[in-house]
Amino acid sequence: MFNFGSHDRNRASASLGTGLAQETDVIQPQPWWRRGGALTRVAVAGAGTGALLATLAVPASAMGSPNPYDNAQVGITYPVYQPKTTLGLPISSFKLLSCGTGQDESVYATYGKAYTPESNLGKLPGFSISEGYPTICSNPGTSWQVGVWNVGIPKGEVKVRVSVYCSPAVLKYCTTASGVKSGYVLQWAQPYQFATTPKKQTQMFIDTSRLTLPQALHIVAGIRSL
Repeated sequence: MFNFGSHDRNRASASLGTGLAQETDVIQPQPWWRRGGALTRVAVAGAGTGALLATLAVPASAMGSPNPYDNAQVGITYPVYQPKTTLGLPISSFKLLSCGTGQDESVYATYGKAYTPESNLGKLPGFSISEGYPTICSNPGTSWQVGVWNVGIPKGEVKVRVSVYCSPAVLKYCTTASGVKSGYVLQWAQPYQFATTPKKQTQMFIDTSRLTLPQALHIVAGIRSL
């Protein structure tokens, strides 16, 4: 079980199955709005202010497999990953986002009822997961980075950058605990897969609704290759 206590400025650790999740030396929080992040909850890169993911979403083509992640991998050159720990939340949508000429589509999936419709965000539990390379064709909205956690995965660990959705007007009131209500953003890069040619380090991010940070980190720890 996780037991983070207070972690806005402190270090904490907790066991996670066979791996380890702990807050490393916390880097100085940087609000995404100062780094050019979109001002919507989740926006498609290049689609204009206020655009929703659904604007450029294209359903994954059926390729014969009941697993949409397997179907998506058929036409994508970077490694696709699937969450095996979903906290009992069923998959509610699966789409491929167009990134334009010269780049593979990004994978976008939602779990639970928080994103269908999006008016449920912050009211019902759920999460979305996005994957892409060299970048993801969607980006989180205004959020405040609260730390970096090491999360154990098979054969190693990943450094997960954790942010909390927060309006610029109330940034000073945002804490790690605020993410349960306002939503967390977890971003990281999966390690290179052995013998993968060319070496492509899949970029990942998870967006949450009404989940605790320990629950969100459990999802990261449960990400597996196909």
